[in-house]
Amino acid sequence: MEGPYGKGVTLVDCYQARQTIGTPEMVTEEIRANKAYVCGRLLDEGDLRFDAFRVSLDGLRDWLGISGITVNPCKDDDGPRRLSLDYVQPSSVEAAIRGKPLQIGFGYSLSHVRSGFSLEEKVSIRVEDIAGLCEEEVDRAFLHPLLRFFALATDGPNVIDEYVLFKEDYREHDSEYHAPIYVVRQPVYVPKERPRRRFPHEMLFTYQDVKDSFPDLLNRWFDFSERFSALCDVHFASLYRPGGYVEDRFLTPVRALIFYFEESGAANERVREFRQRALAELQTKLHFTEDVWLSQSMASEAEITFPADLFRALEEHKDLMTPLVGDDLKAFVGAVLAKMNTIYRRDGNAGWDPLEGADLYWTTEKLSVLLKACILEEIGIPRDEAHRFLRRNKNYRQLKATG
Repeated sequence: MEGPYGKGVTLVDCYQARQTIGTPEMVTEEIRANKAYVCGRLLDEGDLRFDAFRVSLDGLRDWLGISGITVNPCKDDDGPRRLSLDYVQPSSVEAAIRGKPLQIGFGYSLSHVRSGFSLEEKVSIRVEDIAGLCEEEVDRAFLHPLLRFFALATDGPNVIDEYVLFKEDYREHDSEYHAPIYVVRQPVYVPKERPRRRFPHEMLFTYQDVKDSFPDLLNRWFDFSERFSALCDVHFASLYRPGGYVEDRFLTPVRALIFYFEESGAANERVREFRQRALAELQTKLHFTEDVWLSQSMASEAEITFPADLFRALEEHKDLMTPLVGDDLKAFVGAVLAKMNTIYRRDGNAGWDPLEGADLYWTTEKLSVLLKACILEEIGIPRDEAHRFLRRNKNYRQLKATG
């Protein structure tokens, strides 16, 4: 069939959506697919392993802060003012992730419009030598960590403009160039309005901020996303699919911070030993049918030590956080615990007034700032520099203004 990228559409994960029985021997059905590969040929199951991929994100060009387009005003002595537009392709940004070469490359497309011509610069990430992975493995090993890195850097979700896979033995007309296999599927993120340009003060950090350390930073991020997978699942899922209720949104940074404290080894060894003794004693008295039920119903070490770990993190990032939460860090921790108590147990007798309304919303945002500070420091950005990135961010300045 004819598609926007040429002939050959392979439908994957199909299902029957509707069937209609009409006159004798006349049966029609509607088939839908969750995914399609569009290229110059039809693919079979043996073809669905790939050796490279390319992805374009809507925020990538703004994050890089690099462009090959220059506009020069020029004017004849007696003629009208004119503009001269030049394009010089910038050099690619090179790195490696998990030993695989990564390139952030530039290109352009020129099209004719009614009033003249339109020049669009395109920026994309390409990763080579991924050793015959299926699409799900490519997503898990490379695409999802990359999406999360740029969501952290740009301080918001990124739209995938284009996702292309390549096979070593599938080339364009026997040339040296790999033929593109375009992936069409449900988008990870659909914005409510058309994506617009992103400015440096809206991001956490730009390429220009980390230019000298970018390859190492990217690899540290991949290590972080693997070690702190639970934190990443909770935090970045909320960016791409935010919860509908304020209480649900409040619990997102709380859970992410608990996972952070757990994986960073903050839980006290004595607390772990105490929990094990308590489990053994309770088991003898409660006679659970399964031992695992009791261990799963009790709070984990990180949940038990969460108040102390939260207070410690606030003190470590005191210069950044006190303008947001005030000097009384214990009162802030108490308010967070009181709200957690009302959500989990519907019990408001925790010693502090539970957060409600606007206070709950702003506290959620302040906890998110602390989480970002912890993440930036964990991936190797010095604390002073991480604080500088966060202070210039427009969300931080708004939080500081609200008091």
